[in-house]
Amino acid sequence: MIPGESSAAASRQDEIERKKNEVLVLKSCLNMKRLKLSLAINDIKNYCFEHVDSDQLINASKDDPFKNKRKCSLL
Repeated sequence: MIPGESSAAASRQDEIERKKNEVLVLKSCLNMKRLKLSLAINDIKNYCFEHVDSDQLINASKDDPFKNKRKCSLL
């Protein structure tokens, strides 16, 4: 037996396992349902319009916990 042969075989086995995993990922991506971009954009727009009332960026809360309550003493 040649020294280092077992590590080369183990390295080859690791490479084979990585390739098998890569094939599995690619197969799952192949079977994924895809939407046309125009349909996805319309879905996103509709979601935004339906949830505009609960959007904190559009309708900021009146009681901001980070707002400084005191006025500047220099002014």
